[in-house]
Amino acid sequence: MSKTPDTIRQGVVSSVNYDTGRVRVLYEDKNNAVTAELPLLTFEYDMPKVGEQVYVAHQSNGVENGVVLCRYWRDGETPVESGPQLWRKELRDDSGSHIKFDRDTHTLFVDVADSPDVSVSIKAAGDVAVKTAKNVSIEAEYIKIKGKIEHEGDYESTGKVKAVQGEFGPDGQTVTITTHKHKGVTTGTSNTSEPVRPS
Repeated sequence: MSKTPDTIRQGVVSSVNYDTGRVRVLYEDKNNAVTAELPLLTFEYDMPKVGEQVYVAHQSNGVENGVVLCRYWRDGETPVESGPQLWRKELRDDSGSHIKFDRDTHTLFVDVADSPDVSVSIKAAGDVAVKTAKNVSIEAEYIKIKGKIEHEGDYESTGKVKAVQGEFGPDGQTVTITTHKHKGVTTGTSNTSEPVRPS
């Protein structure tokens, strides 16, 4: 490519090297000249797509060396939502998934789109803590918890509680849910006494 006095140029991403985190940029106003692979000015991995317009900063002695500065809103494109209080990060998977923070309400919002093909996974080798001074709400069609549960405080249920198997009661005095026995059982309408607990 020939040298150019332009140090900041506007171009179109022509190819993406996902392994190295670099892209090539095509300059339509320079007879469709294509740069060498250039790095992005970023500290996060979020590669642009082929065809997206970007600004590129080149060294003054030519266009072989440079850095891709940023993508930008093109003519006809507008932000999905806007405002001085808003920070929003598009996850760029064509589903509309995004993360945003409202500085006025101090609210962090994560939306992985209304699609059964989009999922969220949290994995850690250590502890995971969720703490709030107010309420935690979980709403789902089905909730599955695997592992030992330790609960403090009152428990309230508005639906049925079904125990398939297991034991309940304090340590050393538990009774089996499905096979426990009662004392003082008599035929008729009398009530049984409490379950027989291990001595």
